[in-house]
Amino acid sequence: MAEGKIVKVVKSGNVTMYFHDDYCRDKTPEDVKAILDRIAAIVYPALKSAHMKKEQHGSA
Repeated sequence: MAEGKIVKVVKSGNVTMYFHDDYCRDKTPEDVKAILDRIAAIVYPALKSAHMKKEQHGSA
């Protein structure tokens, strides 16, 4: 399988995220929704926790 092309680059502080299309390119809409739901279930709690800590320290 050929490597997918980079469809988006997001920089946040010292982190650079590269989003490739090869993971979802050949997926059905249902597959993509399931993938995004799994990502949200993993990432959302961490983001919420970081946000809450930031608010508690008055850095919001």
